[in-house]
Amino acid sequence: MRGELDESTLRAIAAALPDISALQGMVRDWQPTSVGRICLLTDRVDSKLPTAAVALNDAMWAVTEARYALHEARAHLVWYREKSPGKPNEAATAFSSGFYSVCVTLCLYTAAERLADAIIAMLSIDRSQLPKETKPASLQSRLGKYLWARMPDAAIAGAVRTLWMSAEWQHSIRLRNEWVHGQRPLIAGLGIQYKQRGMWIQPVQSGGMEGHAVFFGGGDKPDFEIEELVNLVARALEVFVGLFSSVAEVFGRLLSRYVSEASSSTLSEAR
Repeated sequence: MRGELDESTLRAIAAALPDISALQGMVRDWQPTSVGRICLLTDRVDSKLPTAAVALNDAMWAVTEARYALHEARAHLVWYREKSPGKPNEAATAFSSGFYSVCVTLCLYTAAERLADAIIAMLSIDRSQLPKETKPASLQSRLGKYLWARMPDAAIAGAVRTLWMSAEWQHSIRLRNEWVHGQRPLIAGLGIQYKQRGMWIQPVQSGGMEGHAVFFGGGDKPDFEIEELVNLVARALEVFVGLFSSVAEVFGRLLSRYVSEASSSTLSEAR
């Protein structure tokens, strides 16, 4: 648990985070009941836009959590490196900042899944038409393949492609997948660590004789220095916020069109 940081340090940490305040305000206004009322007024009783509004709000929560986790990753790094009574404490720095950095990837994965739900609802995509995979695959991955194959010129398809083509996002997804399905990343500063691999006992040949040897000591090379890991997830958060903003703009334009139609209908009835 880190101690209290001074206000100037906290302001510097906050200034380096993506500003999501405008996006939060926009999405928060899109409540399913109010969106549903607009759909009803325009005779779109089967519209999935209210469902999209729920998914967008869920994605916004996850992005907010990812931003908080990134804030704490940087705050813990500063505290244990520069401010704590026992500074510098490299083990505490690596452990605490590493923990929050991995949390960023988990929250971003969740946000991407919920954003995929929102896009599917917004575009009225039949989920049964999404590509089938031979092995488990995320909804965001299957949706991306669908958009590129069926709707390559759509604005949302371009935004999704930009995210998936970014090295930062790919690294973040890979880190999340390895953490969940394989092994946590090895972070420098946490002592001797080993990769999960079956190479401790190996056949050897020496002087015409064959046998086996056990290799031990030293551990494996870390995957990340802690600053490298924090910066990686920070860039992933930044590119995802860009995608989220693009999807929110499309939703906003669609909803504005519905509102305009509803207003026109109300005026016509008044006359």
